Parts: sequence; structure tokens; C-alpha cells
Amino acid sequence: MVRLRPRRDIDPPTVTACRPTPFVRPFPTQECAELLSRLKAVGVVETSTSYGSSMRGGNLLAEPRASLYDCPKRPLTTSFMAGLGGDVIPPHEFYWMAEVLTKALKAGKVGKKVYWSGSRSSRPDGPPCGEPKRT
Repeated sequence: MVRLRPRRDIDPPTVTACRPTPFVRPFPTQECAELLSRLKAVGVVETSTSYGSSMRGGNLLAEPRASLYDCPKRPLTTSFMAGLGGDVIPPHEFYWMAEVLTKALKAGKVGKKVYWSGSRSSRPDGPPCGEPKRT
């Protein structure tokens, strides 16, 4: 099930999609390619890390990227590590992820393959994950 939610509070307005994937094998390669090839940017939220993976984060990002490989039109893709250890991902972190993808679209490229949500390593210029800057 895919849930599309229009975001009118950011400029330009964005549609964010949420597609829970309860399993990795067998991966829905064709469905993924058909759905994601229509988008301009894709952020994969991963809740577990896989040391030594090809993307240096979780193990799920490789699957959508492989699904999109033969598509003539591919979106920008990146991974967000969040909710590790079963932590709940607060809404402000999803807003931060949408901002990262919006900036990537404007730049025409993704800044990093993996963003770590909730850590200063993902945002060297300020506090983690959309928290307000303290002065």
C-alpha cells in the first residue's frame, strides 16, 4: 500500500510517499521500478544497519537502486538511517528527510549516499534532525 500525502507547507509543494516493506525477499522489483521511476527523488528509511553493505548504511537501498537500473528515467536516491534499535521516528525527522530530498532536487544530485537521522554526523551545520538551533 502506498500513501501519498501532499505537502503544501514547503516550497515547492511536494508529494511524499510511504511504502512499508515488511520483507526483503522476494523483493518486488518490477513493482518498485514502475512506482519509483515516476518520482524525482526517493529516500529509503532504513531501521537497521548492515556493516559492510554496498551503500555503507542499511541493506535496503541497494534493492530499489537495482530495480531502477534499467529504467530510462531514474530518480535521485539516498538512504536515511533512523529508528535504530526500535526507536520511534518522530515526525520532525521525516520533515528533515523531505528537506534533504528537496535540496537534492534543486542541486541535481544527492549530497550523501546515507544520512544518519538523529546524529550530528548527518548535519555538521547544526543540531540533529530538524531540531531548532540553540543560540
